Amino acid sequence: MKKILQFILLAELCLNFYAHAQPIQTQLSGRVTNTNGRAISGSTIVINGDNNHKIITDNDGRFKLVTSKPVGEFIVSSVGYKSVTIAYGPKTLFDITLEESSGSLDDVVVIAYGTTTKKLNTGSNATISAADISKQPVSNPLETMYGKVPGLIVTSTGGLPGANVKVQLRGRTSISSTISNDPLFIVDGIPFAANNSDLSVVGRNAAGSISPFNSINPDDIEQIDILKDADATAIYGSRGSNGVILIRTKKGKAGKTKIDANFNYGLSRITRSSDWLNTSQYLSMRKEAFRNDNVAMTMANAYDILVWDTTRYTNFKELLMDKTAQTSNANLSISGGNNDTQFLLSGSYNRQGAVIPGDFGNNRGSVLFNLGHTSGNKKFDLNFSGNFTATSNNLTSTDLAAYLNLPPNLPSLYTEDGKLNWSSNGYSFTNPLAFLERVFKGTTRNLVSNLQAGYKISETLRFKASAGYNLLQSTEDSRIPIRSLDPSTNPTGSSAFSDASYSSVILEPQLDYSKSFGEIKLNILLGGTYQVNSNKSSSIIATGYTNDLLLGSPSAASSTVSASSADYKYAALFSRINVNYSDTYILNLTARRDGSSRFGPNRRFSNFGSLGAAYIFTSKEALGDLIPFLSFGKLRASFGLTGNDKIGDYAYLNTYSAKTTAFQGVFGLYPTGLPNADYVWEKNKKFEVALELGLFNNRVTVNTAYYNNRSSNQLLSFALPAQTGATSIIANFPATVQNSGVEIEVGSTNVLSGKFKWTSSVNFSIPKNKLIHFENLTTSSYNYLIIGQPLSILYGFDYAGIDPSTGIPQFKKADGTLTTSPVYATDKNTNLGNLDPKFYGGLSNEFSYGNFSLSFLFEFKKQLGTTVMGNMFSNATYPGTMFNQPVLALDRWTASNPESTLPRYTSTVGSAAYTAINNIRLYGSNFKIGDASYVRLKNVAMGYELSKKLTGKIGVDRVRVYANAQNLFLITGYQYADPETQTLLKTGPLKNITFGIQTTF
Repeated sequence: MKKILQFILLAELCLNFYAHAQPIQTQLSGRVTNTNGRAISGSTIVINGDNNHKIITDNDGRFKLVTSKPVGEFIVSSVGYKSVTIAYGPKTLFDITLEESSGSLDDVVVIAYGTTTKKLNTGSNATISAADISKQPVSNPLETMYGKVPGLIVTSTGGLPGANVKVQLRGRTSISSTISNDPLFIVDGIPFAANNSDLSVVGRNAAGSISPFNSINPDDIEQIDILKDADATAIYGSRGSNGVILIRTKKGKAGKTKIDANFNYGLSRITRSSDWLNTSQYLSMRKEAFRNDNVAMTMANAYDILVWDTTRYTNFKELLMDKTAQTSNANLSISGGNNDTQFLLSGSYNRQGAVIPGDFGNNRGSVLFNLGHTSGNKKFDLNFSGNFTATSNNLTSTDLAAYLNLPPNLPSLYTEDGKLNWSSNGYSFTNPLAFLERVFKGTTRNLVSNLQAGYKISETLRFKASAGYNLLQSTEDSRIPIRSLDPSTNPTGSSAFSDASYSSVILEPQLDYSKSFGEIKLNILLGGTYQVNSNKSSSIIATGYTNDLLLGSPSAASSTVSASSADYKYAALFSRINVNYSDTYILNLTARRDGSSRFGPNRRFSNFGSLGAAYIFTSKEALGDLIPFLSFGKLRASFGLTGNDKIGDYAYLNTYSAKTTAFQGVFGLYPTGLPNADYVWEKNKKFEVALELGLFNNRVTVNTAYYNNRSSNQLLSFALPAQTGATSIIANFPATVQNSGVEIEVGSTNVLSGKFKWTSSVNFSIPKNKLIHFENLTTSSYNYLIIGQPLSILYGFDYAGIDPSTGIPQFKKADGTLTTSPVYATDKNTNLGNLDPKFYGGLSNEFSYGNFSLSFLFEFKKQLGTTVMGNMFSNATYPGTMFNQPVLALDRWTASNPESTLPRYTSTVGSAAYTAINNIRLYGSNFKIGDASYVRLKNVAMGYELSKKLTGKIGVDRVRVYANAQNLFLITGYQYADPETQTLLKTGPLKNITFGIQTTF
């Protein structure tokens, strides 16, 4: 018995020791909901500092977590919500409410003259962040918008440095090609650069023109906001007809003073261009053409065969476009400040080379300065920003790709003494290398400055004033030396000099009233705008130089001087009333009265406005119970009226220009425009309805919008008899153009697990443009249009294939019969389609794992275009003539290949084949039109950020290395040319690969 008692006592002691040796187990439990009281399933609960203790909430948002720590903190997080840290012990039971996070519905959205959030916005907006911009190895900020925004089409005009970029938002609104369809661009509150106008006065270079946006450094941009519907744009009145694009530059932020440096280096190559016939193939083509035409070869019509060296071969693609262009970029900034005062100062240099031979390219240097201050009592705030950029472009005067179709057996381009060669055995030819000798230098200087001041009069009333100044100057110097011209023509040199400037001053005072009445929030904005623009240009054209050393002196030759100037004044009053009831029902009313100097004295003022409304139906808990996976839902609609005054200055006046030659010693004037003081704004009525959804705690967002915009009161040229002294006059026409469409955006967080995150987004646009009304259309000079059809409709001969017996193109006549020689008046009646895209969009994915990130963007477009055959059969450079052709031309009609889709070779004017093909060139045909759809890998960005432990050892705060690529590959059925530019004889978009390093000190 004694031993039994001793064993029991020992066992009890052991149990007590074990119990005291075990840690105390604490059970935490509770429920996680959103601000509407709905459960958030899938939330992560983790003990702070201990990732081994982590659980996920169930479908009802409930959790139970056991920890050995009796006192501590745990973190609650969920996609789309702000994370919270909660202390526990002794409390162990919790009801937790998560707020929607920044980066989701609480993202700040910039609207006209203010900001709101995605959740509460009643308009149609899109945003491109600085992070998105930094992934694009481009020098023009407009190129960062490719495939990013539904409803927005971005098109490059070429791949040479400084090439213009076209932007169109929700379709073409004006019938007239002289009326701008560009959006309104605003940089830091200032209307910028006459809406992407071409600043070239003389001597346009190979890029085609000078784009003002090349003078904005993408590294300086904080955010680009695109405003689309009436609710977002009507407050801009007559300037917002085609949408508004707001560009905001970076500003200083409170915190320790830091230095950010970003350096990168890149290489660029042509992406997609045709391979051309070699000498043997070319000569075979030429000989076959003469046989087909039954024409004998002579020294006059076939000297490339009978005189020139038939064994010589020059690959002009390699000679003129095979260079790898180099790009370098350096950006350095310093910023910092405290809660009262912040500053930022940055400088950058960018060099963009060209793929043509020689040292050509575009150079840009910029300085950005920003200073913000808030008074100690938080009533007064001040922000001043200034951005100065200078660019220099020295491209050749002509895109050398225009000469890829020179005969491949062209004689040597240099003589034995090293001079340019222009002839061989008495036969002259074009020497493309002459353009490398023709000097062009274009420089621009761009200053954008803005001062904003605000004063909080009371808790509900705030006054704000904004003053901005933009000065954009362009200087061009173009010289054609004698050495770059064919000496057999006894040439003389010539020069062109020009200066152009655009300046804009804008003042905008505003009063902002905000007050809450229970669940009702009221905001009223009142403001005014006064803007003065000035455009000035002058040019000197000097000809007859006999010495190249004098080309820089206009007085050394016969000179013609011209100058022009135009002023534009604009004034407006605007207001906005926003009513928000319980973050559920939102009403937004805007109004604006505009005055523009571009109209006659009695027609200068007009009224514009809009009404926008939104209903957030997930604010009701009952709906959440019915559809548990629906976390957010908003229905919004808007309707409004905007205008368009982009008709040019003084068009309502009787205008004259000075004669450049004298009559009896007197320089007279001649009329250039007849007056019409009664025309008024084009008016654009915009309607939109949209549904915005958030699913599965906003891990998936789906936004769908339908818009219908009608532009009426069209400003067009009214044709007049020449006896009136002018051939046309500007007038309003009773015509209406409609742009409608559907836009879809889907975003998703696919994976969010530990260190790994994967997000995706896709946008899809289906636009439709058509003319819905035009009185007396058939008797007007616009009778090429059709009611119910797009403005970009194409007409031409109805191509019926190649006659298999003759190899000549056939066409359908109006009566259905076939002919090889159609008559324009009776047979050009076929609708060939239109060049508007049927649909377009973009798909992007972003991955991150720890410190590594990867993203890529695909851009896609379904469209018709001018095919490579259309390029071959244009400008009388038909296969068989003395022009080289793409290798596609080998698949032509022959007696042994009667089913070919290409006609027989021909070289003789007047032959049946030549006549039929010439009709294609002159009048158009669906023979030239085909599918130009494509999917392009537009952008790939990879980056790796060094660990804090490593950067601490080298004495810096942050180091990131990265590689960005643009236009990596293309999927398309479009042959031998890029489907974006659609031409064989122009430098298309380039493939760019950039490597760089970012660091913060």
